[in-house]
Amino acid sequence: MNMENQGVIAASSPEARSGLAASMTLLFTGFVVITGLSWESVTAMVSTWYHKSSYNHGFIIFPIAAYLAWERRWRLRELTLRPCWPGLLVVAGFALMWLISRGASILEGEQFAYIGMLQGLMLTIMGWRIFRAQLLPILYLALMVPTGAFLLPMLQTIATWLTVQLLQLTSIPFFVEQYYLQLPVGSFFIAPGCAGLNFIFSSLALSIIYAELMYAGWRRKLATVLIALGTAILANGVRIFIILWLAQVSNNRLDIVDDHILYGWGFFFIVLLLLMWVGGRFSNIEMQNGEKDAWDWLPRRSFPAGNLAAAGALSVAIAAATMGYGLAAFSGGIPESGMSLAAPDKLDGWIRNQGEMSYYPGAFGNADVREIWRYDDARASVILIAAHYSDQWQGHEADAISNRQIVGERKILRTAAPAISLNGAQHKVMEFTAAAASNNLLVWRWYCGGERFISDAMSLRVYNVLRKLGMRKSAVTAYVLITEDTDSARDTMAAFLQAAGASPGFTMMRGGEKVQVNHVCW
Repeated sequence: MNMENQGVIAASSPEARSGLAASMTLLFTGFVVITGLSWESVTAMVSTWYHKSSYNHGFIIFPIAAYLAWERRWRLRELTLRPCWPGLLVVAGFALMWLISRGASILEGEQFAYIGMLQGLMLTIMGWRIFRAQLLPILYLALMVPTGAFLLPMLQTIATWLTVQLLQLTSIPFFVEQYYLQLPVGSFFIAPGCAGLNFIFSSLALSIIYAELMYAGWRRKLATVLIALGTAILANGVRIFIILWLAQVSNNRLDIVDDHILYGWGFFFIVLLLLMWVGGRFSNIEMQNGEKDAWDWLPRRSFPAGNLAAAGALSVAIAAATMGYGLAAFSGGIPESGMSLAAPDKLDGWIRNQGEMSYYPGAFGNADVREIWRYDDARASVILIAAHYSDQWQGHEADAISNRQIVGERKILRTAAPAISLNGAQHKVMEFTAAAASNNLLVWRWYCGGERFISDAMSLRVYNVLRKLGMRKSAVTAYVLITEDTDSARDTMAAFLQAAGASPGFTMMRGGEKVQVNHVCW
């Protein structure tokens, strides 16, 4: 007897059908448990599909994956439904990814990990051979995750470049600066929503299924996907050019600019139809004729239901235990009230005065306490912002996106991460230069986790995760230092921080009592 078939039961037997039923039941149970524990990130994912046009395609990914799986069902014949125990490592790996993403407040990471845990569950219960036979529709589920925002600046640049190249073929005078286009009829801005990310994801989702149904061989399939993506990028540039051209030749009488998203989808739909018509002429798939038994595609054999149940139960237990610990460790809290931060009236050569320089008043609005101080010396003025968080959780982080917009909508001219010497130690800070009406602003940002100097946002997230995994509070104080950008600005800021670090006057109070003698960590 073939050793591989020992313990395997023929699919026509009641035991085999019991194994099939058990596997489906376990998959459904695992889906419910993992989805329930990931409910917050799952609902956020669906909300993104609904509210952001770039990700509307998310609603059709699962139906398309189900259709692909149904079309490939005949590949399951003669296969054995058997647990794949290494699949437990896949589940554990994605569960750990979910845990870390949860602690670091990376919603995108949570969503990828959620899909990965479901895929690992399928691998563990159904086995590698069946998983491989349905590999495309299973991996296709990853397109459900709203991602790709990091591509927007590049896509905006490409869209602007394509538009400029097409405008140069006309007699329309124009001026371009970054993503702004000035035409005689008005100014136009190629916003992130116009960068074409929605067209790219839609093309990717549709080209994959089109290539699967129309072509045999991975080379033709890959070429189809790449051509579709390239066409989407090119079509978006043409779409923007047409909008600007119509606005110019009609002297803005055509109201297409206000409805450019709707018209854009119509134009893109026509492009896709033409692309599919051309692609159909190169199809090398033979039509399948003849009727097949409705259940002839089921796997012929199955391991006993007990083996499948053990694999499924272990998968779900690993995911549930890891995610449950994460929900407990990274649960929300209540902002602490009654906190206050104090600063000395005088430092070494610096005097605290009233008055402010430009900054964004909404920054660190979610902190337990926030203070803004202005200090002057004989040469310059600086603004010091301090914001304390007694603990951090999702929606209450020192590194929230709103907290990075220190200077509001001002244009960021450049960024850097200089190392500065403070009390004999080298520390890096996040630096950016923002445009201003007169002198530009130089901004430094860093964090203090207790006595630990934290230089950047990624290090802060690692600090938060490690603290939370140990069931400890992740207390941190965020600092921002602002001054006018001059040749000596860095030296001025370093001198101020040196004086601040040597002063005992930076105290933290709760209810009028000192809880920390010095909240600076340098």
